[in-house]
Amino acid sequence: MQLVRVVRLLLPISVLVIIALGPIFQLAYGSICTISIGSITLTCPLGFMQTSLASRNIILGLLAPVAITLAATILLGRVFCGWICPAGDAMQRFGDASLPPKLLSLRLTSFAQQNSTRIVLLGSVLAASAILRYPVFCVVCPIGIICRNVISLSQYGSVGLDLLLIPMVAALELGLAPWCAHICPLGTTFSIFSRKSPIVPVIDKAKCAACSICTKVCNMKVSLLQSPNLEDCSKCLECSLRCPTRAIRWRKRAEPYAS
Repeated sequence: MQLVRVVRLLLPISVLVIIALGPIFQLAYGSICTISIGSITLTCPLGFMQTSLASRNIILGLLAPVAITLAATILLGRVFCGWICPAGDAMQRFGDASLPPKLLSLRLTSFAQQNSTRIVLLGSVLAASAILRYPVFCVVCPIGIICRNVISLSQYGSVGLDLLLIPMVAALELGLAPWCAHICPLGTTFSIFSRKSPIVPVIDKAKCAACSICTKVCNMKVSLLQSPNLEDCSKCLECSLRCPTRAIRWRKRAEPYAS
């Protein structure tokens, strides 16, 4: 368990180190929606869609990178959110534990969790990008903000005012609804392409104690005991590692548990 948490902590830190040192050593560079490491260019699928809508043109040079990203998402699900995102781990550590019950009752979690609400948020971002002719979410995206300021700090010794948006996003996480699980348009994009991810957590009902610990520790609010929204699973492994009866295993989708 400890090893998994260490790896999940070190991976996004390593990404930030590469981003910070890359331009200095000419190993990595990027734009508002892309990052290139050597000859390999990666792009955010939401950024690709926003840029294409804003420019009224398909960015042909980004088709291969976005295809790679989407293929990885189809195969592995929202693994980026659970293992790589430099903002995700920090955001998800807020959780619900520090909130008083009265404040929890005021949250819009159930409303924000509805697929229709999340699709409307994503559609609004894309529509705004097309109308304003600019990838609008990239301005407020916690990932972009952190990466831009890491580069600015490493090269120029200063940070931008957009860093102030991070506490605002954290406030949403605490006071409104979980950002990563229900609000983040990029997360919604990943969830759409994760619906057929072949490897999912499966409960052995013979061992399950119905303690709901798996639901409580899930940062993406996946409920394995009810109707699981497995497309939101970030493969962080917390549910299986924290299960007291070891009733959760990772198997092919729809594969029955051999009891």
